Amino acid sequence: MDNSVIYQEQRFAEIPPENRRFFLEEIEPKNEGQRVLIEKLIRLARKEYKTLLISGNKGTGKTFLALAFLNSAIYRTQEPSEFTAKYVTHYELDLRYKAAMNDSKKTQADIYNQYAEYSYLVIDELGRGSITDYSMTFIENLISRRYSWSRPTVIITNKTTKELKELLDAQMLDRLGNEKQETFALDGESLR
Repeated sequence: MDNSVIYQEQRFAEIPPENRRFFLEEIEPKNEGQRVLIEKLIRLARKEYKTLLISGNKGTGKTFLALAFLNSAIYRTQEPSEFTAKYVTHYELDLRYKAAMNDSKKTQADIYNQYAEYSYLVIDELGRGSITDYSMTFIENLISRRYSWSRPTVIITNKTTKELKELLDAQMLDRLGNEKQETFALDGESLR
């Protein structure tokens, strides 16, 4: 794929400009945790599992590596017309979903279907958006739908395991614990 098409796909995916030059295969991990996470992201790209939940402290490289994962997926794509990737924060996704309640052109179902369809999706900062039952039900259903359709999804959070158990329902936690989904805690000191 030529560079102009890659750039267009990166813009569509909403990858921040400062992150567009990093590709997963070229990153030198700063510690063992990052090395393991890179391996898990590569396995996700191969569709060895469907969902990867990454938790951990701020500044450990979770988002950086997930964006490099999207860049690599975009770069490897042979058929751009059949491929889409998207990066979104929980807060932004929540805003878009709520805005559709008052939009005459785009319904909440449209937002749901749009995010369910992306070939690859990264949802960052889970738990920093609205934590109402309504909002979390939307997120959980979206993740479940993507799982059913075998669409790789990366979920990133700074929440602890205990906080996640309070945030997500038992069914979602059970799904995140099966053999087709992976969880990984990238702990350590901030690298910023």
